[in-house]
Amino acid sequence: MSNRENDSEETSVTVHELFCTRCGHRLRSGELVCSNCGLALSVPNSTDRIQDIPNIPPAGPQQMGEAIASQEKPIAFELDGHILNLTIQETLIVGRSVPSEPPPDVDLAPYGAEQHGVSRRHLRITRRGSLIYIADLNSTNKTFLNGRRLIPDGDRLLRSGDEIRLGRLKIRVRF
Repeated sequence: MSNRENDSEETSVTVHELFCTRCGHRLRSGELVCSNCGLALSVPNSTDRIQDIPNIPPAGPQQMGEAIASQEKPIAFELDGHILNLTIQETLIVGRSVPSEPPPDVDLAPYGAEQHGVSRRHLRITRRGSLIYIADLNSTNKTFLNGRRLIPDGDRLLRSGDEIRLGRLKIRVRF
């Protein structure tokens, strides 16, 4: 083959970026310890990919609940018949705990998070003044807001009455 033929061939390489689960620092391939925070990195306790999660956007208009969240009033997560009250000062990480790592700010393990496909660091909730935003943290089984999949690391405004789905775990938000 001539050089010209070699140049015209396309090579497909899949590159996966890796980030520390504790501090979010970008990792180099093959690192066993995060150079930023010292967390020992391991593959065990990874989130299993769930195959039967439908991505069907809801029909009709999107929910239009209140977007202003009072600083004094907690945000309530309604899930599986339970209410989890959250006080958000600036940022919270939502996910599930595993024995070998520090837990997320909001641990959904008691609500069957692992069976529902919730990642260890699944979702970020951020308060900016009176508004609350959520962002998927590049989770294995994705995050959905009112049936629409979130783009990883893209902040979306959260309104009272919204439904967040982490994998298959549904959460109704009230504030």
